[in-house]
Amino acid sequence: MEERASLSGLLTTPGERARYEAAQTVWDASGAPAVDVDAAWNAVRARLDSAAVTPLTVGHIGPEQAHKWRLSGGLLRAAVVGFVLVTGSVIWSTVRAIRGAEPAAGTVASVAARTGIAERAVVKLPDGSEVQLGPASSLETRSGFGQGARDVELTGEAVFTVTHDASRPFRVHSGEAVIEDLGTRFVVRAVMDEPLRVAVSEGSVSIGRADSPRARHAVLNPRDVAVLGSTGDAVVTRGVDVERYSTWAGERAELVFDNVPLRAVFRELERWYDVRFDVTDASVLDRTFTAPVTGLSIDAVLQVMSTALALPFEREGKVVRLSPPVRTGLAVQEGAQVGGGA
Repeated sequence: MEERASLSGLLTTPGERARYEAAQTVWDASGAPAVDVDAAWNAVRARLDSAAVTPLTVGHIGPEQAHKWRLSGGLLRAAVVGFVLVTGSVIWSTVRAIRGAEPAAGTVASVAARTGIAERAVVKLPDGSEVQLGPASSLETRSGFGQGARDVELTGEAVFTVTHDASRPFRVHSGEAVIEDLGTRFVVRAVMDEPLRVAVSEGSVSIGRADSPRARHAVLNPRDVAVLGSTGDAVVTRGVDVERYSTWAGERAELVFDNVPLRAVFRELERWYDVRFDVTDASVLDRTFTAPVTGLSIDAVLQVMSTALALPFEREGKVVRLSPPVRTGLAVQEGAQVGGGA
């Protein structure tokens, strides 16, 4: 096998050969049976296939560049063979721990993904659904995903493109809210200190508190946007241009603000640019901003905002300070405003 040839190529120096032989001596002394690498790999591969474990594909996308990696079949095979060479029969115990004891057919290993500041990720779920995670967000499948239901936990913001299956409902849980897929494509925003928001571009979803009767859950159709308030009832707006809520998920990562209060603008810029806003005059936080900031550096964004809003921004490292606006005796005129994703 090519793995054997690769191993032989690694053991070309006396030191490497000695370490390998020492490890082999310890293995022999343990009394464990000899390991047939080829047979071990074939057995593991067959069991993984029967468990329908799908490799996770994640693409992390920064503000100005993007790259993707895939845990391919070849790399997965090399990783498993490496474990067999080192730990022998322990590999199957590990796989069983991931799968759970004697799982039912169709059960898959759990999936968890997390993004940092200014980072996005594309997550392929085992059922074929795709999730695009926004910055500072996390996604995790709940135990038993694929067995009668497909439940995931979300913190932050994500675009869901769901493979619809009425017999296995797809549900997104965030805090006390639950969003159930009745169609295909929708955006969920569950950012700290903001009401949860859902925008539907295709198909339909229901939204409500997890502990409230289904009759109180609102059903959203294409071009509907709902905000889940503290009362547990969704406030729905129909006929909305919902695509603007997912522009950040495109290849260009378009960040567009449309009449957004500055308090929300600042939170969004903190997620995308890894800065912190220090505001000494809280009265400015209710002013709104409208403008696209796609592809701009944080300094360029601050310049646009300063010109549009007549506000003085100063940046020192990761801290952006906003001092009280200059009073000239004339009313401060609000110009074009910047907003986005919020």
